[in-house]
Amino acid sequence: SIARAASSVTVSCPASATYAGLALEPCTAVVTGAGGVNSPVAVSYLSNINVGAAVASATYAGDASHSGSTGSGGFVITPATATVTLSNLTQAFTGASLAPGVTTSPAKLAFVLTGAPQAAAGSYPVTATVNDPNYVGSASGTFVITAPPPPPPPPVVDNDNDNDHDKNKKDDKDK
Repeated sequence: SIARAASSVTVSCPASATYAGLALEPCTAVVTGAGGVNSPVAVSYLSNINVGAAVASATYAGDASHSGSTGSGGFVITPATATVTLSNLTQAFTGASLAPGVTTSPAKLAFVLTGAPQAAAGSYPVTATVNDPNYVGSASGTFVITAPPPPPPPPVVDNDNDNDHDKNKKDDKDK
C-alpha cells in the first residue's frame, strides 16, 4: 500500500479587525500538498464577535492521495469608535444638582460623566466617556451654571414709615 502524501493548512488573518456588532470572519485558509494541491478550506471561528482575541481554524479532511491536516490563526477585535455629544451646557441656577445632557451614537451606550452634577453657580470642566468594552469615545466641554438673579430692591413706601433709614435725615421718621 502506498502512504498518502502530507497536506498543510495555512490560515491567514489580519492582525486586527474593528468591532462591528456581529461575527467577524476576516480570515482565509488554503490547503497545500504534493501534486499541486492548492485549494481554499472553510474557516471556523471562536470568540469572533466582541472585543478581544478571536481564534480561526480550518481542517482539511484529506483525500485519496493526501492525509488530513489542521491549521489555525487569530486576530484581535478592537473597539469601535462611538460619537459622544454633550448638550445643555449652560443652565440657570436652581439650587438643585444639575448636569449636561449626554448622547451617544450608537444610542444608549453606558458612559461615565466627570465634573458634574454641580449645584453652585460657576463654570466646570466636564467629560463624558463611553463605558462599554466594545466602544471607545468621549467628549469634553465646559458646563456653566448661571448665577441666580439678584433679589428685587425693597419697595418704596410713602410717609417714610418703611424702616429704610432714608438718606434725607430730616425726613427720616425711622430713627
